[in-house]
Amino acid sequence: MFASTDRLAKLPRLRNDDLFRALVASMWIGNVMLLILNYPLTGIWIRLPTVPCKWLFPAIVLFCTIGVYCLSNSTSEVLSLAFFIFFGYAARRLRFEGAPLMLGFILGGDMEEYLRRSLTLSGGRRGRGIDSLDILSP
Repeated sequence: MFASTDRLAKLPRLRNDDLFRALVASMWIGNVMLLILNYPLTGIWIRLPTVPCKWLFPAIVLFCTIGVYCLSNSTSEVLSLAFFIFFGYAARRLRFEGAPLMLGFILGGDMEEYLRRSLTLSGGRRGRGIDSLDILSP
C-alpha cells in the first residue's frame, strides 16, 4: 500500500531547515565521539565480569554514595541510601529472591487495584474469571 500525496501533505513540516540539519549533525558527531571513546575501552568492559564481587560491591556503593551526596547535598539522602544498601545486603544474605521483591514494589499497587476492580465486577466471587475460561470446559 502506498502513501498518497494528500496524506504526506498533511504531515507537520519543520519551518527551520538549518535547525534540523544542525540537530542531525550533532547526533552524528555525538555517535562518532562515543565510538572513538568506547572502542579502546572494550577490553575493560569485557574483563569487568571477572572482577571479584568483594571488590565490585564496595566500589559500586562508594560511587553511588558520592553521586547521591553530590546531587542532593544532604546527609538524609545518604542515610536513606545506606538503609537500602543494608536492606539489600541483608536480603541477599538471607537468600531472598530479588525478582519477586522488585515485582511487588513496582506492580503491587496496580495488582491491588485490578484485583479490587475484578472482584467488584464479579460480585465478590473469586472464581468467576477462572470459570469463564474456555480451556476448562470439556
